[in-house]
Amino acid sequence: MKRSVQFVLAFFISVAVLAVLLQAVHAAEGPAVTVVSYEVEPAVFFPGDEGTISLTLKNTATQSSVTEENFEPEGSEGSYTRTTTVSTVSAEIESVRLVSKRCVEWLSARTRSSEFFRIGALGPGESIRISFPVRVSKFCEDGTYFPEVLVSIENGEDVRFPIPVRVESSALEILADIPPEISLGDAKEVQVTVANNRPSAVSGVCVSVHADEGLELTPERIFVGNIEPFEQKTVNFTLSATPFAFQQKVKNASTGERSEEKVRVEPPAAEAEFKSIVFEATYKNGENEHKSVLETGVLVRNILDMHLILVDAPAKVKRGENARIEFDVANGMEKPVSAVSVIPCEQVRILPSESFIGDMDAGDVFSASFMVDTSTLKAGENTLRFKLRFRDVSTGRMHETPPCVVKIFVEPQEERPARSFPLLATAFALFAVVILAFFVWRRRAR
Repeated sequence: MKRSVQFVLAFFISVAVLAVLLQAVHAAEGPAVTVVSYEVEPAVFFPGDEGTISLTLKNTATQSSVTEENFEPEGSEGSYTRTTTVSTVSAEIESVRLVSKRCVEWLSARTRSSEFFRIGALGPGESIRISFPVRVSKFCEDGTYFPEVLVSIENGEDVRFPIPVRVESSALEILADIPPEISLGDAKEVQVTVANNRPSAVSGVCVSVHADEGLELTPERIFVGNIEPFEQKTVNFTLSATPFAFQQKVKNASTGERSEEKVRVEPPAAEAEFKSIVFEATYKNGENEHKSVLETGVLVRNILDMHLILVDAPAKVKRGENARIEFDVANGMEKPVSAVSVIPCEQVRILPSESFIGDMDAGDVFSASFMVDTSTLKAGENTLRFKLRFRDVSTGRMHETPPCVVKIFVEPQEERPARSFPLLATAFALFAVVILAFFVWRRRAR
């Protein structure tokens, strides 16, 4: 009886051990697929941006080792056996889906639920990388969204993994330090700062500038490169005020035909005009192109910082006489200039044809004089114009001031009578005859 009880007890113990071993074998053989890493590109989306969500799936199961033991009950004759078996368990991935309730959408199918089918099997320790092309709605509000990746395993447990996608609408900001006004012929430096207020870096930043006619900014385009989160970079442009230009019809003296020609003109000294300047910063967030724009401007004045001053000129002159015109040239700028010269604008006989002064420091005053041959001028009022030309040392550019106008009235020459000498001789002869007759009469009277 005692042996029967022991036998039954040993039998149940053997069954229990076998059940535990079978459960361990099943647990060991079941594949364990998990998301070991993920990446969102770009790191932070603009509303309307396109990008990718990439993740890595891995079968974390390893080769399973199972040990089986066979033994006889106590007191019985028999053999003891121990068996170890090694099995390999692969994960059969049936599908991988991306499910999004808000904002983030599958780019290819334009649906909120899309998937990859029949990806294949992952052996123990093997991994696979899967990328989903996505787009964030252009009407999406700032915040963090969690589209879910659902992995269906044919011979194991399914995987559900949320991936955070951050959306931020703040763009690059442009700040420009521009002088309130600038005079013709002057050049000033303009500092432009590009600030990245985003929590992610941007790449390929480039700053370009456009301005109205009469303003020139150099260079037209500056490449900045990458700007890290909450970082700012500064670039420098040179702002120059140039004479305004317009299309004007010009008559050809030889053919009489009229053709359009671009003529440079300048406003009167008292006038000023506001000119607009537009700075544009283009950049990339991932592969998405964006731009920020700053519209500003400057008041352009014809402030004659380089002065051509009329000192002396005759109001009237007889035709054929030489008229002397004298000028003072004053540098009212706060910097030196070079290649200064005064040039007549009229096609008349004026000497010299150019009065060259050369270099002038700030505050310098020099004189220039011309001699005008009035025989080449018409009778009456004549208008002569002289312009001042100089080179800006800081920029190397040549500039010209508006013409200085000189008015001279030319009187015609007095006409001399053609027979003045014979008439004088006749008058003298008559006078002599009268004197002679007087003396003859007086003598006879005695």
